[in-house]
Formats: sequence, structure tokens, C-alpha cells
Amino acid sequence: MAKPFDRRVPAVSGASSDGSWAPSRRAGRRCSGAKAAVYAILFRAAAETLAIIAADSRHLSAQLGMTMVLHTWGQTLQHHPHVHCVVPGGGPSLDGTRWVACRSGFFLPVRVLSRLFRRLFLQELEKAFGAGKLRFFTNLANLAEPQAFARRLRELQRLDWVVYAKPPFGGPEQVLAYLGRYTHRVAIANSRPMRRVEQRRFRRARPMALSSAAS
Repeated sequence: MAKPFDRRVPAVSGASSDGSWAPSRRAGRRCSGAKAAVYAILFRAAAETLAIIAADSRHLSAQLGMTMVLHTWGQTLQHHPHVHCVVPGGGPSLDGTRWVACRSGFFLPVRVLSRLFRRLFLQELEKAFGAGKLRFFTNLANLAEPQAFARRLRELQRLDWVVYAKPPFGGPEQVLAYLGRYTHRVAIANSRPMRRVEQRRFRRARPMALSSAAS
């Protein structure tokens, strides 16, 4: 990341925004026995939600690109799978003839994003259950029964899901610096492990920032 930025591909002018997408904590806990399947659903539902709302003529009417990064743990080192999406502040028009920029200080309505994300995620979860891709153990074993699983989906449908959006990056340099932390650093820095007791590792956890509470 210290090399000159002249070598980068020229970027289209426009802000980039970072947001966090996560299923409700209940949904994540209920399906922890099939992490790969649920993580794939998380990626697809978030990407499809952004693409659909961005293409809507009531919002941006643009084709949206994005970079997505999976986080499986929160800052307090608790299991909290979510994806961070870095998206440009606009995209090519639907016919590909021009660039469509979002309004200054506003990208897409988070309530609309949240509701569509919830619907798409739960639909995908239901399909995965029907295809036998989900596994439930111990105190979640009862969810292997179709009626119990359907009842849980209805409960999750009634909850408010939150898509958390952060302010835009300042420019291409900040975007590359952000992504560089994932490609050029280890997940747990050497300063985080504290000690090993009876084969259990203890790591120094960071306090959860107030701004990340909704993620």
C-alpha cells in the first residue's frame, strides 16, 4: 500500500460508501450448523438487494458494482457474521450510455434496502432448508422439523432488520487503504493474543464502537 498510487486504474469520480449487512442475530444463531451455505446466502441476498434497488427508476436507475468482505466475528470477538460492502456513489445507466451519480449526501433508502434484504435472505434460507443444506444440533435440533422451521421464519419476518450505512470514503486512496487491510494483514494481529491457558487462547477484545452497534 505504500507504493505510489499512480499505478492504480483511474477511478470514476464519485463517492464510495461502506455498509454492513447481517441477518438478524436470531437467524444467524439458528443456522450455525451450515455456515458455508448461510454465508453464501448472505452474500447473494446483500448483492441482489443493492442491484435491485439501484436499478429501480424510483431510486438510482443504474447498474451498481460492489466489493464485499465477509466478517465472521465482531470487534468483541463474538461470532457475528456480516458483510461489508464498498460501493461507488453511482453507476452506469441501465442502457450503458452514461454515468448516473447518486444525490449528494444520499445513496439509497436504508429502510427499503432492509426490507428487501430480509425477504431475499429468508427466501434463500427456506430454499436451503428444502434442499437439505442446513443442519441443526443440540438445542436447535427441533428446527430440523419443517413446521418448527417455518414457524421460526415467520417470527424472523416480523422483526425489523437493519442495513447499516456509513458515510462515504474521501476518495480512491481511502478505498484502497481500506481494502488493503484485508489483503495485506493477518486477521488477528500479534498484539491481540494474551495468553494460553489449558489449550485455550485468550485474545484482547476491542470495545464495540457505538457506530457499529447496528451492524
